Amino acid sequence: MEDIGQMFRLGTWVVKPDSAREFVDAWQDSSDWLTQRLTGERGIVLLEDPNDPGRYISFAPISDPGKVQQLMEVAEFQELWSKVMELCETATPSTLRVVASSRP
Repeated sequence: MEDIGQMFRLGTWVVKPDSAREFVDAWQDSSDWLTQRLTGERGIVLLEDPNDPGRYISFAPISDPGKVQQLMEVAEFQELWSKVMELCETATPSTLRVVASSRP
């Protein structure tokens, strides 16, 4: 579990029919671009919902939300990101903070 106050980026994606492989590839390209520039961060994960084809969740613990936002405004990233968005019926990105956790 994460520490109280830890920030996360979370995304919920519903992909257009027959676009799953393209979406995953485009998501990977945009995420690779970000992680190459976010030194010290722990990476980004994309999960597929096996009970709801076409639904994905992404998450990343982040230490500097401002830096992430700055990078997401760079034209090169925007070009990569537009490919991701074109493949989605809906996309819901969020920045969240841990307020409680449980550990064994």
